[in-house]
Amino acid sequence: MGRDYPIRRRGRIKDVRPRAAEATAAAVAAAGGLAAAGVAGVKRRAARRRRAERAFRLRRDEPVVADLRRIARGRLDMALEVIADPADDELPEAVHSVRKTLKRVRATVRVARPALGADTARAENAAYRDAARRLGDARDRKVVVDALDAVLGRFAGELRVVRYTPLRERLVAEERAAAEGLARDAERGALGEVAVELERGRDRVAAWPLDGDVVADLRAGLDRIYRRGRRAYGVAREDPTAETLHELRKRAKDLWYAAGLLQPAAPKRLRRVRKRAKRLSELLGEDHDLAILRAAVETRRPLFADLADRDALVGVIRRRRRGLRRDALALAGKLYGERPRRAAKRLGAGWRRRLGPVAA
Repeated sequence: MGRDYPIRRRGRIKDVRPRAAEATAAAVAAAGGLAAAGVAGVKRRAARRRRAERAFRLRRDEPVVADLRRIARGRLDMALEVIADPADDELPEAVHSVRKTLKRVRATVRVARPALGADTARAENAAYRDAARRLGDARDRKVVVDALDAVLGRFAGELRVVRYTPLRERLVAEERAAAEGLARDAERGALGEVAVELERGRDRVAAWPLDGDVVADLRAGLDRIYRRGRRAYGVAREDPTAETLHELRKRAKDLWYAAGLLQPAAPKRLRRVRKRAKRLSELLGEDHDLAILRAAVETRRPLFADLADRDALVGVIRRRRRGLRRDALALAGKLYGERPRRAAKRLGAGWRRRLGPVAA
């Protein structure tokens, strides 16, 4: 008993020990695979829970005050994770991600402004705005390069693309220098200083003065955001300059983020508002990038052997911007065409019923 014996089969002797060893190895490998799959499953479930916890949207399973705090803390946690220890070549994208995240935090503050009070809201907004500004503009330089590439690609049939190589090389060099400056700032502890500010902001969220009828306050906050956007649209429609269109873009982003955050309160209506505001922000964002590119082209005259090439590039930029402005203002007319009082009434109907426990 306990010994391995060969098996005689058709006059030959076959040893069963190799098969037994293979079976044992396969069983061990299978067990290891199951264990690895189990660990991966646990990680996936933890990641899903973390995403759900940080979702930028009200939830039906908790009171609105707790929900607002969860949303703000979740965004700040995301920003802190991104700037914890990025590689030098990842710094521009990491900084851009943090700046976008802080815009959502500021949007949360704006929509909750009536509940927070004007003084608290102004202080919070300023804190996150200043933190974002301290992170530099390295990616903004890349935006100009991307805008040039997009124009050269769109109008390749009209432009002598090779003539713009010196311009592109200069813009790429400026982008690289900005990234190197960002890396030096990071070495001097700039990211750490911003992280400290965000940690302080996270602690302040627990002390936000969210009292009274917060659901009604959120409706008032959305109404204020809509009114500011409508005013910006009116100004931009009458005088569509780079500055007025950029202001409209900022107000459209506020509405985009606020509508997404509050969407469960009026699902169909706010979904449509969110999509339109997002698209408007994208159109105006491209226009803004092209305005920066045009300024870069006009201030770099020595890079053009033939000024006709510069004029041709400026001409197609101007034409593209006209189309973007036309589409943006038409969309803004649909988005902001309703009078604020009527819009607030339509958006406000049924909030408490739809939000359920959140309204508690």
